[in-house]
Amino acid sequence: MRIIFAYGILQGGGCERRMGELMRWLLDNGDECWLLASGWGHYGRATLYGQCGVPSDRIIMMGPGEVYEDFLVYMADELKGDLFDIQWSACLPKELRIPAVFTMHGVTQPMPELPWAGIICVEYLNLPPVTTIYNWVNLEKFPFRKELGEGSCFVGRAFKAINVKKVCSLDPTIKVDCYGTTVGETELPDWPPQECAPWFDYKPTEDTIYRYRTVFAAANTAMEAAAAGRLVIVGSSGTAYADRPAYGHLVQPHLLEALSRDQWAAQRWPHDASDPSPKFVLSQFRSAQKEDFLTERKAIRAYIEREHSLEIQCRKIRNLYMAVLDSRG
Repeated sequence: MRIIFAYGILQGGGCERRMGELMRWLLDNGDECWLLASGWGHYGRATLYGQCGVPSDRIIMMGPGEVYEDFLVYMADELKGDLFDIQWSACLPKELRIPAVFTMHGVTQPMPELPWAGIICVEYLNLPPVTTIYNWVNLEKFPFRKELGEGSCFVGRAFKAINVKKVCSLDPTIKVDCYGTTVGETELPDWPPQECAPWFDYKPTEDTIYRYRTVFAAANTAMEAAAAGRLVIVGSSGTAYADRPAYGHLVQPHLLEALSRDQWAAQRWPHDASDPSPKFVLSQFRSAQKEDFLTERKAIRAYIEREHSLEIQCRKIRNLYMAVLDSRG
């Protein structure tokens, strides 16, 4: 197959990373694919080229003065594409002569008046998508390790920095390294974490993950840390607002299905009127520090291997592509 992905500005976030890993998997399995985009943003090159391993000739940027929709139509013919995968907020030109699927990220909706050949839904929503996928883990990069690290780590955009500070203020003996914050919260004056950067600057690696016993995280990072055997406290997926405290539960086997259906960053879970308090998060942290949870950690790893491996989720997407093309003869 010859698959063309379409996106807007390439940042260094989860959508770009998911596209990059899918492209790498498709290329490794004999397909041809390209990514068309309107420009580069923060850390986009580092994410797609460095972290995901996408060859540089597979990403094509729109030229100065070009109209985005015209660019997509021209490149579809130039690349002899079989199918478009329109990601998130990119537009579908009505003049496009090949079928297109729409990949929903979060609550983004496909424009109903356009002729979508299929829908890929990233996470569970009450909609009838053609196929639903969840966050995945490259299990080769994140093997399970029985031994736990010593420190704790706050990472990713799921936690408002001020709320992590509240947790730490309840117990001054807690040391939390900070590897990421929500965009716009890059300054943490008079607070112990030694490393702080915009959340998209953090690129989790197995070495970083394994240094820590407990990882405060969300979405992809939480999944990778859990697969590696770390103890994970998840945050809310709706933390872009000042009135949404981002605290969560220590992930244990009985939470797996509910959390994975909400991208491992459960919003107001388990359906309370409000999120857990800083005091609750501190109790989860202390529980993780006192217990080894080896049996639970092994069960979590087994669940991820069954449900959330990169191979399983990417194959579901490829099967959708094949079904769309088969339906067109």
